[in-house]
Parts: sequence; structure tokens; C-alpha cells
Amino acid sequence: MADDDADPAHKSKKRRTQSPTTGIDPETMITDIDPEGDVLFYFEQHGEGEDTTIRHFALRVCSKVMKLSSPVFRAMLGPHFREGQNLSQATTEEPTVIPLPDDDFASMKTICETLHYKGTVPPANWITFARLVDKYDTKDAMQFTIEAWLAEELCKKGPSDKLWYQEHPEELLLAAHLLDNPRAFRTASLALMRRHNTHYLDLAPLLLEEHPLPYSILGEQPLRLISSA
Repeated sequence: MADDDADPAHKSKKRRTQSPTTGIDPETMITDIDPEGDVLFYFEQHGEGEDTTIRHFALRVCSKVMKLSSPVFRAMLGPHFREGQNLSQATTEEPTVIPLPDDDFASMKTICETLHYKGTVPPANWITFARLVDKYDTKDAMQFTIEAWLAEELCKKGPSDKLWYQEHPEELLLAAHLLDNPRAFRTASLALMRRHNTHYLDLAPLLLEEHPLPYSILGEQPLRLISSA
């Protein structure tokens, strides 16, 4: 994959907002995926434990790219939604701000960089990434990049010198289903079946998070095991 530092023309620039932009905190850290973009995706990150700090991040993107790549954004940025109505007045200096409070900043950054043809690296969290790809229906636009990344994942070794997917087959299985990648799904399924100790019980924690993997894929026996776990 392309190295961000190898080609400055393809690197997403990070900076703090230098001029007031309506609707965002002045300390927001903005990543300029498209420096001339007319949309800011706005995120809040809350501290954990005793850390009560709220940090603000934003991604500057091109509305045209997002509409061409995602039916969801095509509708959201169209004339029938407030975001789309505001877009007609948007400029680089005063972009349309779209809060995405429920979305993961790092995964959305990976998606937007890929759609804008910026050099980026595979996601650190495949489940979170795959859910966002599915949520915004960018799978077709990212098909070949995702296939290349998943092929790389199937060859990557973990800390114990085993292949990564052999240690985490349940994660790859759910991600491959969401991303509609038959090769990775088959590989993860075989790895899961070959686990000698738990079979499909490893899926239980993920299945309880309202994932979209159809229960029929797992079969009746695994379902009984999971329901009693």
C-alpha cells in the first residue's frame, strides 16, 4: 500500500482550525483529506475513566466524492435533507458541518482517505471498519482496496507466530460477511471450525452486539450453544 510519508501530495494534512467555522469547537483538530473540501465530518472523543476531557476531530472531504461513492451520503447530501440544503452555500472557508457522534473517527478516516485516493493503511479494527462500510454502503467503491487488504490480512502473523486469522477467526468472519468477501469468509469459517476447544462459542460476545450476521449461517446446533453460553 502507498506510504503517506512517501508522497506528500497524497498525505492528509492535520491542523487545528485556524479560523472560526460555524458549528465546531475552535480547538478541533481537522484532517484535510481534501484541502478544498466543502464538508466537515465532525467527531467528539470523550476521555475514559477519570479523564473528562472532550476532544474534537473533523475530516474535511469533498461532497461530490462522498455522493458518488455512497448512496447513503448521496441521499444525506441531497436536496431533501438539511445537510444537502446547507451544502449549496458551503465553501472551503465555511464548509457544511455534519456531526457523526456514533461513528468511529479512525475507521471513517480510513474510508474517506480510500475514497479520495489518498495513500492509507488497512484498518486497525476490522469489525468497526466493516460496520461503517456497511452503514454507509461504500463497499462497491472500495471493493478492490478491501480485497487487497483482506488478502494481506490472511498472510499476516500474530504475536504467537500464527496467522492472524487463525487467532481471531470470529473477527475476520464477521468482517468478511459485512464486506461481502467470499474468500476471506471461507477462510475464516474453516479456521473457526478447526478450533479444537470452542467451536462457534467464540462468536458469542460479538453476536450479542446486534451484528448483522444471519443466524441461519451458523446452523441450529451452534445457535443452541450460543444461546446457552
